[in-house]
Amino acid sequence: MDRRGDNHVYAVRTPSQGKGRTDTYFIRFTKEDFMLLVEYFELDAVQYRFRCRHPSRGHFALALLLTRLSYPHRFRELQAVFGRGESYLKIYFLDTLEYLYERYQELIHWHPLLTYSRMEAYVKALNRCHGVDNIWGFIDGTFRPFCRPGSNQQMMYSGYKKLHGFKVQGIATPDGLLLAVDGPFEGKVNDLTMVRKSGLEARLKQVYTLSLTELVHLWLTIIL
Repeated sequence: MDRRGDNHVYAVRTPSQGKGRTDTYFIRFTKEDFMLLVEYFELDAVQYRFRCRHPSRGHFALALLLTRLSYPHRFRELQAVFGRGESYLKIYFLDTLEYLYERYQELIHWHPLLTYSRMEAYVKALNRCHGVDNIWGFIDGTFRPFCRPGSNQQMMYSGYKKLHGFKVQGIATPDGLLLAVDGPFEGKVNDLTMVRKSGLEARLKQVYTLSLTELVHLWLTIIL
């Protein structure tokens, strides 16, 4: 890895198949920020399957994770980048991803920043800027397609998209943050079904001290 450009972007580089060329896989963090993330995530403490060992496994794991997520690379392509076999890379990537999800799943499903007072601030901001009332966030579902599965094809098939896949529901706030994510859901479900299955109403009842009628009016704008 090295730093390139005026903004000192930390990058993973490897010689490409073409002569005199270099492929650069940017991971969008400065070296200092990258080191802080490794320390903050405590990636050196992750227990990897099959005794996979690397002398700098925290740095290796984060670099692999960021490179893989920055673009839909195949693990076969990343073998030349990281100098490890395909199976080794898969284990490191999946175990790191699972570790981070288990560590931060509560923040993913409902971030503690999403309090009643913050919702009130969002309502006031949207009212001041756009003249709308009682709206603090925007909810939507996104569809992620994949190849046709060997089983449960009907469950994962979206008649609207004409593809197999799964859906994820997210709530975005006016300041550009994604403060609540739920899923995955079967590809066949619609956005309203995702809202019901996600338990969002129960979470909102914990935040609000209002009647159900008032709760609906202060809820969300659902983008279908």
